[in-house]
Amino acid sequence: MAEGPLDDLALAAETYESLRTKDPADREAWEPLLDVYRRMGKSEKLSDLLAAVVEYVDDFTERSRLRLERVKILTRDLGVGEEAAAPLREIVDEDPAQVDGAILLGTILERKCFEGLGISKFVAPYSFPFSMQAVPYEMSNDFRRALRGDPRFVRKTANSNDC
Repeated sequence: MAEGPLDDLALAAETYESLRTKDPADREAWEPLLDVYRRMGKSEKLSDLLAAVVEYVDDFTERSRLRLERVKILTRDLGVGEEAAAPLREIVDEDPAQVDGAILLGTILERKCFEGLGISKFVAPYSFPFSMQAVPYEMSNDFRRALRGDPRFVRKTANSNDC
């Protein structure tokens, strides 16, 4: 319906929402609805749907991917900042191979630390969330070492409440 000759996203959303109401766990209803919301740019509805459907996904890698997508939407489109650290920690704890989640968590914690140290004005040109490629090497050096498993960083983080 959303991909046919009519390309009627509103009608497709309404139809899939109706099907999902009857059976919230029905992947054949919620998966295309995710796609419709993405194409419509309905960030809030997409975020809510992602939060609702992750409990029906058994594969932890896919569940992790859906949860990370939700956090990215929250931070990018819905203005959530530092509060995203808790769900990101859960994602990384459940799936330690989730590098994108670890990087995003690191950027949140770095920003929190910079603001706590009163140097956020130096970070301001790098609006949150920013990619590691856009971050000066010196600013993310500790995080890069953490990804490589440098024990000096682990001790530093453990003794400083995330800073």
